[in-house]
Amino acid sequence: MLPTCNYYIKKHHFTILKPIIITSLILVLCFINNIEGLSFLELYFGIAAISISIIWNISEYYSSYWVYCVSSGKFKMNKIKRQLLTIKENMWLCRIMSFLSSPLQSSFLICVIIFGITFTMWPYGKDNVRLMVFCLGAVVSPLLIWCILRFTYLHHLSIASEKVKNYTRDEPNTNRKVIKLDDIIIKEIFFSVIVTLAIVLPIKHKKAFDLGQGYASPSFIVALIILIYCVLGIMLFLSRGSQINFLVGKILLSEIDFNYSFTRGSGGYSLHTTNFYLRLLVWMCIIFILVTIFCLVFELLNVPVCFAYILCTCLIPAIIIYRVERVIHWRHDFNLASDMCLRINAVNQVAKGTSAYDDTYV
Repeated sequence: MLPTCNYYIKKHHFTILKPIIITSLILVLCFINNIEGLSFLELYFGIAAISISIIWNISEYYSSYWVYCVSSGKFKMNKIKRQLLTIKENMWLCRIMSFLSSPLQSSFLICVIIFGITFTMWPYGKDNVRLMVFCLGAVVSPLLIWCILRFTYLHHLSIASEKVKNYTRDEPNTNRKVIKLDDIIIKEIFFSVIVTLAIVLPIKHKKAFDLGQGYASPSFIVALIILIYCVLGIMLFLSRGSQINFLVGKILLSEIDFNYSFTRGSGGYSLHTTNFYLRLLVWMCIIFILVTIFCLVFELLNVPVCFAYILCTCLIPAIIIYRVERVIHWRHDFNLASDMCLRINAVNQVAKGTSAYDDTYV
C-alpha cells in the first residue's frame, strides 16, 4: 500500500536532515582542528563555504529527486494536489518559494544570515572561537539549510509534477535543459576546492606547518603529506552518497541522454573494475611521491615562502584523483539509474495498458 504524500514528505525531511548534520559536523570538526589565531574573515569564509557547498549540492538535485518520486509512484498524490493548488493561488508565497529554491539565491540568503550572526557574536565569542565555530557550523547552518528545504519542497514538487505531466518522448530534446555528467563533476570539484581552501588555510598558523626552515624541511613535508591524505579522504568520504534518484529524474525527462556512457577520455574508465582499496593504495603512493617532489622543487627554485602556494600545488594531484574517483562513481550510478528507468517505464506502460483495457470493457 502506498503511503500518503504528507507521511512520505515528513519522513523524507527527517531522512535528509541526517546527511546535512553529518556533513556539517565532519567539516566543522576539521575546521576546528585547524584553528590557530583565527580572524573574523577566516571564520566567516570557512562557515560560509561549508554552508554554500551543502545547500548548492542539495538544491541542484532536489527537483530531479521529486521527479523520480512522482514518476515511480512513491506516494499518493491525492491530498497534495490541493496544497499545490493553494500555493499557486498565493502569488507572493510562490515567488518566495521560487526565489529560495534557486541554489544561488538560497546560498546568498544563508551567507547574509551567517554574516549577521557571526558579526554579532564575534565581540563576545572571539575568546572561545572553537565553540563559536561549532555553534555556527554544526547547529545554525544545518538548521538554516533544513528550513529552506522544508519551506521550498512544495515548489520543487509542483515543478516535478508539471514536468512529468507535460513530458512526451516525441518532444524535441532541444526544448529541455540537457546536462552533461562531466559538468556535474566539475561543479563538485569546484565546491570541494573552495571548502578545502576555506577550512585548511588557517592551519598555516600551526607550528607543524611553519616554513621557517624552508619547503624541504622533513617535518614540513611529512605534515603536508598527511594533510593531503586527510583532505582527499574527506572529499571521497563525503561524496560517496548515491545519486541514483537524481539521475533517474534526469533520464526520465531526457535531460541526460539515455544512451550516454563515459568514454575512455573521461578518465577512470579503465579503473572502474579495479578494487577500491587497491586504487587507494596507488593514490597514496602517488601523493607521497609528488608532494615530496613539489616541496624539493619549490626549495630549489627559491619560491617565496608562502603556505598557500605549496598547498594549492600539492592539491592538484588530489583533485585529479578525486575527479577519477567521481567519474567511476557516477558511471556506476548512471548504469543503475538507466536500469531503474527501464523498469519504471515498463511498469507505467503496463499500468496504461490496464487502464485502457478497463475503460474499454468496463
